[in-house]
Amino acid sequence: MTTAILRHHETERREMKKGWITIVESKQEDDHEVIARFQKGDAAAYDELMLRYQDSVAVHMRRFSSVPEVVEDLTQIVVIRAYRSLDNYEPRAPFISWLRTIANRVGYEHWRTEARRIKCIPLHDRDEFPAADHHAENDLTDDNEKRYNELMKVMDMLKPAERQTLYLMYVDGLSVAETAATMGWNVAMTKMRAYRARKKLRAIVTRQL
Repeated sequence: MTTAILRHHETERREMKKGWITIVESKQEDDHEVIARFQKGDAAAYDELMLRYQDSVAVHMRRFSSVPEVVEDLTQIVVIRAYRSLDNYEPRAPFISWLRTIANRVGYEHWRTEARRIKCIPLHDRDEFPAADHHAENDLTDDNEKRYNELMKVMDMLKPAERQTLYLMYVDGLSVAETAATMGWNVAMTKMRAYRARKKLRAIVTRQL
């Protein structure tokens, strides 16, 4: 049952990655040339990269929040961090993979910040904060929308690290090693987080049956 819920998220995975993949297929060959110009002092080259990728970054950041203003802020953080780090970029992997790693780390930091903020709110005040409207940014209908919302409610019960691990491994299809590399974790820690996240998710789903 747990696996079925996660696999249902394949629709979202395709939507989240579609923009990245389309751009990679049409632009990847030119990215390293544009980056080389930036690293030689051509600041306008970065604008070219962002024209290609910023919209796709924004789509990806909707994974971490359904609030448009928050998504916009997170997208800008990704853009700024990528700009500050681009001088150190080495073309061992596609630029889009490098940019997606930054986006995932920014989103994870946001989740952690939100978790700490909510933890500091007295229990009797938490009902004043509405639950996240996860489907607001997704064009899902009928049963798909219902199952998507159910999945999001379950995922929200997990700790940020557990949630991120499941997203990367089961939604994005990354291996344990790739997940660890994306987040800067060691492999053993990532395996443990994946195990704990699956166990907790299974227990949550079982209680709701």
